[in-house]
Amino acid sequence: MDVNYQCHLCSHNEVESLEHLFRDCLFATRIWAGSHLGIRAAIHHDMTFQDWIINWISFIHKMSNSDDLIISLLCCIWVIWSARTNAALGDNSISLTGAILIYEEVVARILNAKIIPSRSFDYPARNDDLSNSLKFLQSGNRCKFYGSAYRCDQTCIFVDAAWRDDKITGLGWCVKYQNGSSQSFYKQGLPSLSPDQAEAVAILEALKWASKEKILHVVIYSDCLQLLSQILDLAKPSLNTRLLVADILYLCCLFHCVSFCFIPMKRNKMAHMLAQKAINL
Repeated sequence: MDVNYQCHLCSHNEVESLEHLFRDCLFATRIWAGSHLGIRAAIHHDMTFQDWIINWISFIHKMSNSDDLIISLLCCIWVIWSARTNAALGDNSISLTGAILIYEEVVARILNAKIIPSRSFDYPARNDDLSNSLKFLQSGNRCKFYGSAYRCDQTCIFVDAAWRDDKITGLGWCVKYQNGSSQSFYKQGLPSLSPDQAEAVAILEALKWASKEKILHVVIYSDCLQLLSQILDLAKPSLNTRLLVADILYLCCLFHCVSFCFIPMKRNKMAHMLAQKAINL
C-alpha cells in the first residue's frame, strides 16, 4: 500500500514531520499568528517541536492569565490536527479562515462553559460487569456538558451504527424537533475495528451535522451502554474509542447544552434501520 508522507495542508511537497505539521507549515504558521497568542512560528524553526512547545508553555506560565492561554495553545494544536486529518481523508472543505473561526469558537466555548459535574462511580472491574454506572444510564439519567439546566427546546438525535466483520460500517441518525417534524440521515463510515468504535463515529457525525445546522441544545440517544459510560467519564475509554471520545467531548464545546441518554435497542429502530441501509450502500 502506498503511503503519502507529504504534508496534506500545503502544496510545498514537504515531509510531514511534527515540526512541519504543527509549526513550519504555512497553514500552521497562520493559525498560530491568528490565534490569541499571536505566535510567530517561523522564529526558532531550528528547534524540535517538543522543545518549542515546552518553551512556550514555560513562557505562558509566567503570565497572570496562563490557564486561558494554555487552553488557546492546545486549541491551536487541535485545530491544526483536525484540519490535517480531514485533508488526509479527502475532505478539503475547511479553509484557513474557517479553521481560525473554529478555533475562536472552541476557545470561547471552553472559557465560558459551565460544566455540571456528573455523578461519580468506580470503574467496572470487567467490561461485562453491569456496574453502577451502567445502571445509572439504564435508569434514564443523563449528563449535561456545557449547560446549566435541561431545556424543553432541545433537539433529540437518535444515533446508531451497523458493523460487519469485514470492518464496513453504516451510520444513521434520526432528528426529532420540538415542532414534531423529523429528518433522517445515513452514510457509510470509514472501516471500524469494533461496534463501539462505529457507534462513536456515528455520534461524532451526528454532532458535526448539528453544529453545521447551528443547533445549540442537543440530546443524543444511543443504545450503546459501554460507549455512553466512556463519554460520561463513568468508565475507562477503550483503546479503540479513546481518541473518538476525546473528539466527541471537544465537539460538545460548540453547543450550549449537550445531553447523552441511553435508549433500549427496541426503541431505537429508526436509527438502526438507517444504519443498516447505509452499510448496504
